[in-house]
Amino acid sequence: MAALTTACTSAAGPETPNVDPNAPPAGTYSRVAVSMVQESLGAHACALATNGAIRCWRDNAWAQGDVPEGVWSEVTAGARHTCGLLTDGLVRCWGTRGGTALDPDATTAYAAVSSNGDHTCAIAMRDQSMHCWGENAKGQASPPTGAFMAVSAGTAHTCGLRTDGTAVCWGFAAHDRLKVPTGTLKSISAGYAHSCGIRARGTVVCWGSDRSKQSTAPDGKFLTVSAGYAATCGIREDETITCWGDSARLLGAPPTGRFKEVSVGYDHACAVRDSGDLECWGGASDGLIFPTL
Repeated sequence: MAALTTACTSAAGPETPNVDPNAPPAGTYSRVAVSMVQESLGAHACALATNGAIRCWRDNAWAQGDVPEGVWSEVTAGARHTCGLLTDGLVRCWGTRGGTALDPDATTAYAAVSSNGDHTCAIAMRDQSMHCWGENAKGQASPPTGAFMAVSAGTAHTCGLRTDGTAVCWGFAAHDRLKVPTGTLKSISAGYAHSCGIRARGTVVCWGSDRSKQSTAPDGKFLTVSAGYAATCGIREDETITCWGDSARLLGAPPTGRFKEVSVGYDHACAVRDSGDLECWGGASDGLIFPTL
């Protein structure tokens, strides 16, 4: 399918009211998070503005776009909920997880947080231990002990990087989701049935399902990588986006230009340009990914 893209290029601040629930307000952003839900079934996305505000758009049937007040340092999107990390280290979540508790211990400060599906995991600031909550039918919210420096929640599995750089995954074991590579990584991203990481020299390694070649990473050096449903996208050293797997059918061609952040969902993706503008593509089956910005 041909890729249709939209970009948010206004110079207005992120305080601009979001009058269109399908579109992010104008502003400059540093992070973006896309839910791994099919567009036609109610996907949503959220982004972190440079002033510490979080803005969400598209589906809000579960109140996953009703952001609490606060100044935020991180945002992450689950299927029907969203979580953010406040600048004081506390995690707050909103939306629903099918009746399970949304928030972790309100007195614990965290260094990182990641949501996907109906669960969330976070790294405690005090001892770098991993804490998870929400859906745990496949063990995705039952982390191992030890100290961690990074976490990424997949749909039914979760991966983390220990402080020595080695990877470990837990939860649903099908399709070799939990068979992590040897050696060390500097970043990690868990998707639906596969995960990817970046080695110290910048090369990408992936594991898990490869039916759509989503785990067959291209050569070259990358700054960041995002594992989606059956596609993966990464930002190369020259800050351009490259995608692989079933990206041609699900996403279409990625936008050109220089980017600093990318997030891949089920059949759509969003990225942050060097300028701070947001750009999204894919999801052409129902047009929800193509808001008027």
